[in-house]
Amino acid sequence: MRIKPKWYSIILVGLFFLLASSFIDCSHPEPPTIAFSPSSFSFSAQQGETTLLTDTLHISNSGSGTLDWSVSNDANWLSLSPSSGSSTGKVDNVTLSVDTSGMEVGNYTANITISASGASNSPQTIVASLSIVQEVPPETLDVHFIDVGQGDAILIDYDAYEMLIDGGRWGNCAAYIASYVDGDLEVMVATHPDADHIGGLCNVLDAFDVEHIWLNGDTASTQTYREFMAKVSAEGAQIHQASRGDQINLSTLTFDILNPTLPLSSDRNENSIVMKLSFGQGDFLFTGDVEGGAEARMVEANLIDDIDFLKVAHHGSKYSSTVSFLDAAQPEIAIYSAGANNPYGHPAPETIARLHDIGATIYGTDVNGTIIVTTDGETYRIKTEPPPKITYNLSINVEGQGTTEPSPGTHSYSEGTLVVITAMPASNDWEFDHWSGDASGISPTVIITMNSNKDVTAYFKQVPVIDGDGNVQITYIFYDGLVYRTESDEYVEITNLGDVPQDLKGWVLKDISEGYPSFTFPSYILAPGESIRVYTNEYHPEWGGFSFGYGKAIWNNKSPDTAALYNAQGEEVSRKSY
Repeated sequence: MRIKPKWYSIILVGLFFLLASSFIDCSHPEPPTIAFSPSSFSFSAQQGETTLLTDTLHISNSGSGTLDWSVSNDANWLSLSPSSGSSTGKVDNVTLSVDTSGMEVGNYTANITISASGASNSPQTIVASLSIVQEVPPETLDVHFIDVGQGDAILIDYDAYEMLIDGGRWGNCAAYIASYVDGDLEVMVATHPDADHIGGLCNVLDAFDVEHIWLNGDTASTQTYREFMAKVSAEGAQIHQASRGDQINLSTLTFDILNPTLPLSSDRNENSIVMKLSFGQGDFLFTGDVEGGAEARMVEANLIDDIDFLKVAHHGSKYSSTVSFLDAAQPEIAIYSAGANNPYGHPAPETIARLHDIGATIYGTDVNGTIIVTTDGETYRIKTEPPPKITYNLSINVEGQGTTEPSPGTHSYSEGTLVVITAMPASNDWEFDHWSGDASGISPTVIITMNSNKDVTAYFKQVPVIDGDGNVQITYIFYDGLVYRTESDEYVEITNLGDVPQDLKGWVLKDISEGYPSFTFPSYILAPGESIRVYTNEYHPEWGGFSFGYGKAIWNNKSPDTAALYNAQGEEVSRKSY
């Protein structure tokens, strides 16, 4: 028998243990572990917001086995769904929902707890924060078209910043804007120096500190203009002269100046400052008293297109808001400023018809009172404030042989009404002399504004005996070609070069180059050395108040273009050619 060596047994034992170890797992399993993301949550909302705020919490098991988890929080404004689940290798999603109903402005915190039985890192806490901020109202712009009777006044109110465009003739503009101006009045714009635009600005300069004053560079010879400029000089404001291409800033608003152009025209209306304001999707155009010439130049320069809110120029005059201008502007809303029962016929029926033709919705201060447009740049609303029904009495008296229209006596008129009174002698032996009381001057026609009770007296005197035609001559014909097409400011000047007064009743001034038009004088005593003017289509009481009332240019149509003056017997006494 062969004997095996000792080391052979040792080898066999080792092989046995090696094979056994391959069938026996001696390792220890890892417990489940909570894994999550994100590590925190942040929500924000405006007070009163009703939109539900949501986010997602992701939960998973980064260990072994099954993770049986649950979630909870300590705030009633936060809800979690689902609130429990089981996870092995997948990711479970929990929706966080935030309800801010009834919550006040402030900062809030919620603690979210994730728990899992047997998990090595349970529980876990996540912080969710919520910020409720003050509701921010939409940014709005208010534009007030103020009822100032026969005049213009517009207030731009933009939060704590205000601009006043013109101020009417009288002082009620200052009282109106006092409710809206916060501290200083940042900008004042005088579109042109007519009294019905700058008269009320004098009281505004007395009542407010004005930072910037914009003028059009034109002048006037009236007492109102002199008073206004004295107050402008004393105000201490920065003074600017406006021309096309300039811009006026009011906080974040920018007003583009489209008119006037330099050099200025001889027509004050055509030199009016015109401004365009764009606010969000809405465009405003403020036009002063421009007429057809300035309108045409702005259209030709491609400055007028798609206007939402148009301030109708010159109180709705028939010489403004031309067809070509409105075709370019296409305003949705058209607003004019005019006094009730004004003597100028504003707004003209022709202008209203043209605005209707383009589909504009029309408002006027004579009908609607003060008109306020409020817009957030996308939508708008219009509020009107009809004027109170206030009436005043006008007492008309006569001394001498004559009468008046309206007739002598007491008449009642609504506040702001402009009353035209004409004095008429009883016969050719009498003539009007002068007014007293609340009217003054020697023109037989005066205009009274009914802002209080008024009392006027017309005085008549006997006509002196006059022999012959004296020496009454046509001394000047004015034409400058600057008032587009109509040349309403043309005039023929007639002067008494003799030593005795001359009654012009029945005298005729005529364009004899074309045979028309002609003007027949009423009774008017032309004193020695006195000059009067007959305008083509304007009314100037300071020059006698005579007008052809003709809608087209009369002079400089022919070469030569000749005016002839005839006495009451039809005899020619003077002629002059342009």
